[in-house]
Amino acid sequence: MKTTKIIVQVVLWIVIIVLAILIFRSITDPLKFQNEFKRRQTAVIEKLKHIRSAEQMFLQVNNRYTANWDSLADFIEFGKIPIIKLTADPKDTTFTVFFRDTVGYKIVKDSLFKNISNFNARELKYIPFSDITGTPKDTFLIRVDKINKGNVWVNTIEVSAPYKSFMKDYDLDRYGVDPEGVLKFGSITEPITDGNWE
Repeated sequence: MKTTKIIVQVVLWIVIIVLAILIFRSITDPLKFQNEFKRRQTAVIEKLKHIRSAEQMFLQVNNRYTANWDSLADFIEFGKIPIIKLTADPKDTTFTVFFRDTVGYKIVKDSLFKNISNFNARELKYIPFSDITGTPKDTFLIRVDKINKGNVWVNTIEVSAPYKSFMKDYDLDRYGVDPEGVLKFGSITEPITDGNWE
């Protein structure tokens, strides 16, 4: 009888400990997930901003966006942008007329990414953390087009990274996150380059 009572108490203590661990994990797991999700989103957004800057510069120089990662990387590494000096027309008393002089050229990489240590234009296409499970790195999806807006043809671009690419090691449904959700900037149907995180 005493032995049965001791066994029941031990079993009850084990059940209590297991339940306490499960309750603790049910609270801490979502918090850990949210922190990791935010950390990875920050890295992806940073890369999207770099891509956006490079594409906007590419548009200024070439009058179009590019959907080719090698072309974009070559442009960043070897492309030159003019350094313009504006001089006011001394005859213009309204100070609205300027002379534009090209005083030199600067490499795109040195202009846009000079403050980023170990910047590699060839790695720009890869989504951070997409190789975390040992799979090859995923690339950002990039689409460009030209659309007619008010009888004017304008360039459009959309670059995106699905959540399921940079959160491969998590069951997103379990945490109420749509695996098909994306971080992106731009729109293929509108001439905008806003990010959906802004």
